[in-house]
Amino acid sequence: MTKIKLEEHEIKQLKESTHTEHTEYADLGVIEYNLKKLEHQKIEAINKITQSKELIDLLLKKLQEKHGPGTLNLETGEFTTTK
Repeated sequence: MTKIKLEEHEIKQLKESTHTEHTEYADLGVIEYNLKKLEHQKIEAINKITQSKELIDLLLKKLQEKHGPGTLNLETGEFTTTK
């Protein structure tokens, strides 16, 4: 077996490339973490939207039970019956 001493520029290139590779792996880990965090936030937002829609439907149903069929104008605060 023969040991060959690498030239300084070869060692430097290998060290820089290895450092870049490790940095990119670390960056990739951060990106993956952020993607999972965003996915969790997306799911939470979708759940909140669903809950809001269900509450709106329930409130409109209660209004219709109280006043009969109609439409609601949130700007004026008026419920107009369609009877």
